[in-house]
Amino acid sequence: MDLADMENEVLSTLQQTELVNFGGSPAWSNATNPEFDQKTVDHWLNRAYLKVIRDVSDIDVAMYSATFSSTANTLSYPLPPAVASGDPNPPCAELRRAFYTPQGLNYTLEFAPGVRMLPWKEFQRYTAAGYLEQFSYGTQPEICAVSPDRKSLYFYPGTANAGDSIELQYTPVPTAGTLVPLLQNEDDSPYVLPDDFHELLPIYALYKLWPKARATQASADYLKQYYDQLAYIRAMWKRRSGGDQQRFTDVVVDRATSGPWGWW
Repeated sequence: MDLADMENEVLSTLQQTELVNFGGSPAWSNATNPEFDQKTVDHWLNRAYLKVIRDVSDIDVAMYSATFSSTANTLSYPLPPAVASGDPNPPCAELRRAFYTPQGLNYTLEFAPGVRMLPWKEFQRYTAAGYLEQFSYGTQPEICAVSPDRKSLYFYPGTANAGDSIELQYTPVPTAGTLVPLLQNEDDSPYVLPDDFHELLPIYALYKLWPKARATQASADYLKQYYDQLAYIRAMWKRRSGGDQQRFTDVVVDRATSGPWGWW
């Protein structure tokens, strides 16, 4: 769905039929003093866009990938990663995956969540509250963590070489002027979300718009519909394959066997 599709769905439900134009953009220019104008509808559709991404950040469906190069003797890198030119990367809501490929070596190390990608408190314990970081640089980091303010990604040991490839996959925050912008043009689409999730945007926007029409019960009904539909779609997308199973394992063993030399 693109922005025009969602606008038409919202207007149709709100019974502003003179504006509805399924298959094209709503006839905004034909309306005189509409109760729900384009700016109002688009505002709440964009708020819904942000809401849906937050609500699915833990199931890896709204993902953005950024790749950059390491710098010699560096402990931390900015989040989001900087770009050489053009629009910047979108802000990072939640880092989900991190990969490190040392130059000249034929493997890529994944910082498995909970194994090599650690909570900040545990990362601080491994680095003696940062004391060891200043003396530790290596061919590849062993663990990483996001700083409490979500603005930096720390590695331990730090990156010794320049030019290694680092890939981050994270839940983005759609932001104007970035590579994941808010919905502005009629053909814009919330492309970081699978199509199944697009229907949630007009549902949540209607929850916010119904009070303006003095229909508080309809607003409550649409909020319930949003969470019911969200739960259903989340259940459909939560597993990527039959291999996704819950297991209890030893994190020390997991870390020892997760690198290129860990096969047994």
